Order: sequence, then structure tokens, then C-alpha cells
Amino acid sequence: MKLINRGLSGTVQVIGDKSISHRAILFSALAEGTSVIKNLLISEDTKASLEIVEQMGADVKIQDKFFNNWSGNKWIKKTKK
Repeated sequence: MKLINRGLSGTVQVIGDKSISHRAILFSALAEGTSVIKNLLISEDTKASLEIVEQMGADVKIQDKFFNNWSGNKWIKKTKK
């Protein structure tokens, strides 16, 4: 398999359900830079996911179903090749 090392950017719109909300939280925590998730489903489960990425070092803010992750992947340690 050929590794393509390019960044992704853009906007994706999907229906806000619990599974997609979990994935959006986790992917934004892995991404570099700031992520904004609109219409995030706020439930006990998604709150738990937000708490986990926050405990791992991501800066998280929730405001009116908007989830902002300012830190990106600062908590991921890069491996040496």
C-alpha cells in the first residue's frame, strides 16, 4: 500500500446521531488545529467521549450544540522512524 501524506481540510455535513457524534469527536481530537462540530448530539454517551478526549489533553468547549476543539492532536506523541 502506498502512503499518501497529505492533509485534509473542508466541511462535511451529515445527520447528527450518536454514532456519528462519537466519531466526529474522536476524529477532531486526532486532527491538527481547530475543529468545530455543529449540531452535535448531546447525550450521556457523547459527554463521556468529550470527557475522555479532554482528559487526554484536548481543549474542549461546548456551546449551543457546537463543539470546539482548539488543541488538535497536541496530546499524541509522534513516533520516531
